[in-house]
Amino acid sequence: MENQEKIGETFETFKWTIKDFCKLKSKKIYSQNFYIGGHSWRILMYPKGNNVDYLSIYLDAGTLADVETRFSKFKLVLINQVNDKLTQIKARISISHPELEKKVDEAAPPVSVQVPAKPIEHADNPLPMDISAIPIDEHVDFSGLGKIEKAFVPLLDEVCAKHPSVIGCQKKRSRRFSEWAFTALGRVLHFLKTKKVRDMDEEACSHLQILWEELETFRFNLTWLEPHVQSALGMKNYMERSAKVKIVKENVAALEMEMKKLKAMVTSVEVDLEMARSELVKVEEGFEEIDLDGELGYGP
Repeated sequence: MENQEKIGETFETFKWTIKDFCKLKSKKIYSQNFYIGGHSWRILMYPKGNNVDYLSIYLDAGTLADVETRFSKFKLVLINQVNDKLTQIKARISISHPELEKKVDEAAPPVSVQVPAKPIEHADNPLPMDISAIPIDEHVDFSGLGKIEKAFVPLLDEVCAKHPSVIGCQKKRSRRFSEWAFTALGRVLHFLKTKKVRDMDEEACSHLQILWEELETFRFNLTWLEPHVQSALGMKNYMERSAKVKIVKENVAALEMEMKKLKAMVTSVEVDLEMARSELVKVEEGFEEIDLDGELGYGP
């Protein structure tokens, strides 16, 4: 975990053992407080999930002072002692600041960033930053505002040239805050740039929704981007309908092929019928039908 006021990083571990996990009845439970980098932390867990059907787990930074901002890099490891193949490991970067917390929920107490070990679920007032899919070894300077993932920089340059306010609204922010803000923006742009329409299944739409909600916390003017995001999110319904259309088209094509075969068979039968009728005319010529049930007789 990293403290903005310190030079360098502090790396420590905390282990929380939960006994009789399957018997837990509480909606949510907290670990004991632990101290890293001179700050108090604890883990929050929803055994039955936080409005989802699977376990949700978060890092809680506690109550922050009005001027305090915390940045942390951490890894949550959920160990399954029965089957180690089910053990979950998720790396995260997070930022917590009282101003941002109030933006998420004005009525909520100043609880810090909370990040789950499963796909991100928003708890009381979270500001998660999932970097599990982003390499952390290639970062370059972006317009003097901070180090940004290299793949994001061309995308950010393009949108900032078209929308100068994107940079303008971040110039009064701290360097670290700007890094997180443009990283969040870069992630959304990269998603929209690299994903195809066919990729937008339920999981992809859920991922984009999470990225979008994270980006909104950084107070960009996103009116230019929102229509594209909403259009991409709507692709799930399009893909579902497209799949149904494809099935019906295939069914129609199969029936049309069957109809062609049947028509060919009918044409062949019609030819055979005409030939049989011609044959009948020939064999009936000079032929008189008699009553087969009549007596043969033997004269008067």
